[in-house]
Amino acid sequence: GSVLRGGALEGWEARNCLFREMDQAAARGISVAVGILSFVLGLALLICACAAQEQILTALDCVEAACECIFSMPSLLVQPLLEGIWRICMAAVLISGFTSLLSTATMKANYLDIKGERVGGLTWSLSFSDEQRAMVAYFVLGGIWLLELSGALSQFVLSYSVVLWYYTPKPKGLGPNSPLIRGFVVGVIFHLGTLALGALLTCLLRPAHVLFGSLAQQVGPESKNPLCGAIAKCLSCCIERYQKYLQHLSGHAYIDVCISSASFCTAAQNSADFLAHEGGKVSALSGACFVACFAGVLGIAAFVGLLCYYCLVLSWRWAADDSPHYVANVHFVSLVTAGLAASVAGCFAILVNHAADTLLYVFAWNKQHAHNTVQKYAPDSVAEMTEYRPLSKAGTITNKQSGVLGAFSSMFQSNWKKGSEEEEYAGVSPEHQHGGVQ
Repeated sequence: GSVLRGGALEGWEARNCLFREMDQAAARGISVAVGILSFVLGLALLICACAAQEQILTALDCVEAACECIFSMPSLLVQPLLEGIWRICMAAVLISGFTSLLSTATMKANYLDIKGERVGGLTWSLSFSDEQRAMVAYFVLGGIWLLELSGALSQFVLSYSVVLWYYTPKPKGLGPNSPLIRGFVVGVIFHLGTLALGALLTCLLRPAHVLFGSLAQQVGPESKNPLCGAIAKCLSCCIERYQKYLQHLSGHAYIDVCISSASFCTAAQNSADFLAHEGGKVSALSGACFVACFAGVLGIAAFVGLLCYYCLVLSWRWAADDSPHYVANVHFVSLVTAGLAASVAGCFAILVNHAADTLLYVFAWNKQHAHNTVQKYAPDSVAEMTEYRPLSKAGTITNKQSGVLGAFSSMFQSNWKKGSEEEEYAGVSPEHQHGGVQ
């Protein structure tokens, strides 16, 4: 039986668009099918969540570390809004230019044969010359490149801000002053060519990353998908070339550019080699935040879409046929609302995900170049998550002595300790000591 009965059931059916657009039997059948499907999907998600409990907890730890950094610099919360406004303005300019370019085409009438007579002018089409087609292709490629460059600059500014915050000694307080402005100025003045090259390569190689990146994970005896494993073995030569020449060209390069000021290809290779050499928990945690961010975006979109749907269905203001605010297509409005919610949530999810990756990368960099200075800079959540332990000083005298011998012993120990710390910290260049930023 149904959950609702009597007047409640009749009222629900009267306000539900399925029962208004279909006969009662079909609408009830669809409602039952949707309910069963939703229950099965919810049960499957619950089972997956229980099976991946450890991975989810790890992702939540990464989110916690990223949120600590973001809320320490409140200006970072404005970054997704500024990026969205900039992209909308850029898209409006590009669309206007594209329509102006299309207007240079020649209008050509289409002809139809109707009962032996040739009739034309009912429909028209655009006719392009070879030169105009090349101009359109060039404009489309340039527009996509500009949008990718906007994303690359946004990632660089975010990475720059996180590196600045990381190398602020604890307690960090509100972090550095004006990190977004400083990152934007440095990115535009000193690294615009690097970001442009990275944006172009990232745009052109994205299909290869999606295809060969997923297949590369299926290579090896640990592969659990026999079909993908077989396809990966057939394309082993292509996957090998992809892993050797293209896999390292990823977003981690922008983080290395912030620290070392290297070119994009050099920074991409350095970041790939660095993460491979680092291994351990840092390499495993890199990208773990994506799971939580993706689930959060889907959850927010589903919640907002369902809330909009039920508001439209249950409120007489929008559900009544005689209302001036009547909404005829409830499903379309709900889907559009869910899409807008997903786009807004996605901006903040990208912010959290990239902040977490940058934190882990700069933490690993700090640990490799000046291991025992990590306690001075690294947030406690990151140190606990990566199980960081400071290195003990070799040859430290632990026996406590008294008198003159004790005084000489303490003096030599303090001098050795100071020289050892200076030698360790001198392993990093002055700009690396401050995250490669000024």
